[in-house]
Amino acid sequence: MDNLYPNSSITVDNITYVGQEATEIFTQDLFNIDIVAQDAINVLVDVRGKRQLLSGQVQAWFEKYTCAWKNTTEASLAEKWIETTPIDLGGEFCYGQFYGSFLTESLRVSINHNQEVPPFTEWLFTQLRKEMSRAYQELFWRGDEDSNDVKLNAVDGIEKKLEESNDVEKIDGSAFTVDNILDQVKAAVKKAIDLAGAAQIDTAEHKVYLNWNDYKYLDMALGDLCCEVRGDRVFNNFTLSNGQIGIYGMPVVKTMQTPSTIIVAPAKALTLATDIFDSHITYKVVDMRETNLDDILRWRAISNLGTGILFDDLIVYSRVDE
Repeated sequence: MDNLYPNSSITVDNITYVGQEATEIFTQDLFNIDIVAQDAINVLVDVRGKRQLLSGQVQAWFEKYTCAWKNTTEASLAEKWIETTPIDLGGEFCYGQFYGSFLTESLRVSINHNQEVPPFTEWLFTQLRKEMSRAYQELFWRGDEDSNDVKLNAVDGIEKKLEESNDVEKIDGSAFTVDNILDQVKAAVKKAIDLAGAAQIDTAEHKVYLNWNDYKYLDMALGDLCCEVRGDRVFNNFTLSNGQIGIYGMPVVKTMQTPSTIIVAPAKALTLATDIFDSHITYKVVDMRETNLDDILRWRAISNLGTGILFDDLIVYSRVDE
């Protein structure tokens, strides 16, 4: 769009990011996701197509010495496959709906302050990246290829795989309230400790996963049980230190999983797979006025996602039984 005033500028530029530029954007957005930045899940960034996931353990014990050899070791090995799936996001809108708002305000700033304002497409792309990050996380947790919800049926997410696993310990819970959330979280954590104890596995890497809003319920419920211990707030086996709630030493992680669900698992058991080097990763924002004269701005983003779970027999999944 040409300048309307000599010292002002409002532009609508096409945006295309492919190859290395697209990879850098995708990688930056991926590692800025809270659950990734906090090492709350296992992340594989170079899964091209499919990858084998191996899990297992070795147990050994001593017996009294004899001249004869004896086997005092047991080993188990299990394999799964994780696969990345291309996912696609697109949209458009008519410029007319912004004529009286963003574009008008941008022109006012440009004229009154004699400065160039960022292209409208840059502002839009920034907003889109935030929304894509939210949608990506929601798909990771709640995706279901059998769902009628088009927002969730691109891939099967973690919750779907937990529900389908025969080895995951499932608890029939109820919808969370401030009054009942403490007991339900403690029950799920206790079950996870029991499972780890039976397998002689330390729970040092375990985490408790809750929906963002449910985390607030938990925080509210703990408000009635507070006392100070060496600078930390302690609430009947729960703690709050530097804004982080914990229970029995397990940090509580805020996620975009389904409300009123609890997942207790080692962080390495919940896996997000992607191929950041996929040549199909693309971000485009196109001004259609330059092609077919439609007064429309159109965008498209292509990336990929895979999900997987390991150590099923150490995972506890509480959800409302429907």
